[in-house]
Order: sequence, then structure tokens, then C-alpha cells
Amino acid sequence: MKNNIFIISSFISIGILSAPALAKTQQFSATVNVQNTFNMTKGKDLSFGTIRAKADTTNADIASLVIPSDPDAQATTDTTGTGAVIAILGEEGSAAEFSIEGLPQYASLTITNPTETDLVAGGSQDSDAKFKLSDFTYFVRVGTSAGAVTGNTLRADAEGKIEFLLGATLNTSNNSTDGTTTDYVDGEYSGTFNLEVDY
Repeated sequence: MKNNIFIISSFISIGILSAPALAKTQQFSATVNVQNTFNMTKGKDLSFGTIRAKADTTNADIASLVIPSDPDAQATTDTTGTGAVIAILGEEGSAAEFSIEGLPQYASLTITNPTETDLVAGGSQDSDAKFKLSDFTYFVRVGTSAGAVTGNTLRADAEGKIEFLLGATLNTSNNSTDGTTTDYVDGEYSGTFNLEVDY
């Protein structure tokens, strides 16, 4: 009886060790699409509305007008002295509007403030009154963190979209800083600015 058991065990063991190999090999490829670009469009330019303005053509006084990026905030004016004036006439201005699409979910972008370029009247001279922009602010309407932007960082929503507003302060020129000797005249003062947003 013992011999029979031994023979059967040996037979089974040999059968397992001599089974044919069943492994197969198949090639596959791997691909990835890179898209670092995104779409950014301007919905509206920055407007300071219609104002009365007076430049300090003898000293250093400055008047300012703030157009906030927060759509619920009001425009405000201020002055460092009686030599300069800004007063809002009629409808006040409004913030610039921008939208971004084609981002990864919750992607973070950094805003580079525009270079402070003068707003001038057509055909004006260096000594003529001009306006300067400063203190740019941003407000997110669509994105992960809606509200005022801190640290110039924007973050996309789950659909890879951002909508935001840009506000700024408009400042009068003066004699001491800018060499202004001629006051403002009626008409449009304008300037072109570049806003950069990147990863």
C-alpha cells in the first residue's frame, strides 16, 4: 500500500513540472499630448469715465481716482493738496474684464502687473499734463477662490476657467515729478497696457 501511494505521488509531481509554458508577449505604445497654451480674451477695457481734472503745474500735488476691481465697490477720489483736482462727472468708470479657458483643473496662474505707461492726449508734448496708472488690483468672478486676489495668483475652477476684473488708480501729473507746465484740456486721454498671465 505504501508503494502505491509513492508511485502515484511521483507521477502527479512529474506531470506538473512537465506542463508546457502558456506565457505570451504583446507590444503596446504609449503617447501623451502636451498643451501648455491657453486662451485669454478681453471682455472690456478699463475706463475711468468722465472727470474734471486739474494738474499741479507749479508744485507736487497729486489727485487720484480709484476704479476698484471689486464690482460691488464704488470709485473714490483723493488729493494730496489743493494744487491738483479730480472730480467724477456723471457715470463713473469700470474695471477691465478678462476670461481664461483651456487650463487644467484648479491650475494656478501668476499675473504680472502692467508697466505703468502714461495716458496722454493726442498730439501732446512732454510738458503737457498726463495721467499715470498705479496700484493694480484684481477680482476673481469665476475660479476656485472668487473675490479679491492676493499675491497676484489666480486659480482655475474644475472646468479650467477663470474670469477676473482689473482695477487701478489714475493719478494726475505735476511739475515737480513730471515737469508738467500745461494743464489738462478737454478730450480723451489714453494709453495701451500689456497684462501678462502665465503658469
